[in-house]
Amino acid sequence: MTIEEVKQRIQKIKDEAYDDEIAHGLEDSLYSDFIKEIARRDFIDQPEYTTFEEIANLILTTKEIKFHRYCC
Repeated sequence: MTIEEVKQRIQKIKDEAYDDEIAHGLEDSLYSDFIKEIARRDFIDQPEYTTFEEIANLILTTKEIKFHRYCC
C-alpha cells in the first residue's frame, strides 16, 4: 500500500460522500486493508515504518470527510 494508492482511495471516498453507505464502506475497507498490510510485515526493523506512520496519518484524515457514519 503506497501513499499514492491511499490518496486515490481517499479521493474515491470524497467522490462518494453523497452516499453515506458507500462512503462508509469504502472508509471501512481502507482501514481494514491498512491493518492487513501491517499484519503482513515485521515493520519494526523495516525502513517502511515511517511510511506506515505517514499512511496511517493520511488515512485518519478520512474522519474529516462529511458523511453520516451509522454504527450498530
